[in-house]
Amino acid sequence: MPGFLLADGSAMVKKASRFILIFALLWSVMVLAVDGFIARTFIRQSLSMRYEATEGRIIESEIITHQSDGTTYGAKVDYEFTVHGRRYQSDRVRYGQGSDSDGAWARDTVSANPAGALRPVYYDAGDPSRSVLQRGIGGQDWFLALFLTPFNVVMVFLWGVAINRFRAPAPLGGARAVTQPGRIVVYMNSMPRAAWVLMAFGLVSFGGIFLVGVTQGLSPKAHYVWLTWGVAAGAALVASRMAARPGEPYLVIDAGRGVLSLPKGQFNAVRNWAQWSEWKRAGRPALDIPLERIRSVNARERITASSEGNMTTYVAALRVDDPGTGSTREYDLGSWMFANGAEAFAAWLREILGLKAD
Repeated sequence: MPGFLLADGSAMVKKASRFILIFALLWSVMVLAVDGFIARTFIRQSLSMRYEATEGRIIESEIITHQSDGTTYGAKVDYEFTVHGRRYQSDRVRYGQGSDSDGAWARDTVSANPAGALRPVYYDAGDPSRSVLQRGIGGQDWFLALFLTPFNVVMVFLWGVAINRFRAPAPLGGARAVTQPGRIVVYMNSMPRAAWVLMAFGLVSFGGIFLVGVTQGLSPKAHYVWLTWGVAAGAALVASRMAARPGEPYLVIDAGRGVLSLPKGQFNAVRNWAQWSEWKRAGRPALDIPLERIRSVNARERITASSEGNMTTYVAALRVDDPGTGSTREYDLGSWMFANGAEAFAAWLREILGLKAD
């Protein structure tokens, strides 16, 4: 599998960093624009709870449809009311009203407000032209906020990735080393704890969109959305605690035995299906590499091709003499999303083993 030595300021690393930064900016502009719309609706609908009430008459009420990639349904309700002897007319049912593919809110609104009926109208005492038929935050507002949750999680994640491309790497690339008598034990967690938390919260929220939408429609009761967020927060808490656990040792430098040991064996350093099959057939033994055979440790980029495109990760490549072939063999240690994490781990391991970079 192709790989190359990474260097600070390399053209490819800089290009990837710029791409991530630009993508994060574009994604943020789109998501924050919708977030702003939702926030405005929440604020205005909340303020409508302070509006004065008067009696109004429904002039016209009908369901309107829009054709785009599918049919969406909205409610058009014209009404009139009088404040201090002055007549006002409006078609605003609520702030942020729109159309959706569900149509339940539109049907319920039109059904509740037939033409000719007298209904309460709520208006701003300072400007009666600002009026609504429905006060407070509705189910469609909460559902839209839930719908945007995974997009906001992705936005935060992208900025985390972008910032990590430029900031100094964590010691040992995020790994944890424990010194014991005669040996050093390394516990590996290549993905930051915050990333696990975001992933858990985002995935549960994403699943909740479909569960709530299918079972309750696009205008659910608020508590269904709150429950979804609560479950997502619980999943994030579990992910945080699991990420904090050391887990099983990943790598052991045993000075007494003179070996660098991978307790999980070839699985820790597998680079292709053949190597994994070979390790499995052998009973999944630990892989012990004599320290005198280790020639170098360097950070490398690994590109894995798939039907969905190429995936890039970064590893600490251990180059070892192979007596059987008279050449050297590489083992990939760890897997990082960011080059600086792999570089930090490789630098630490070189220092411990007294090696120099290639």
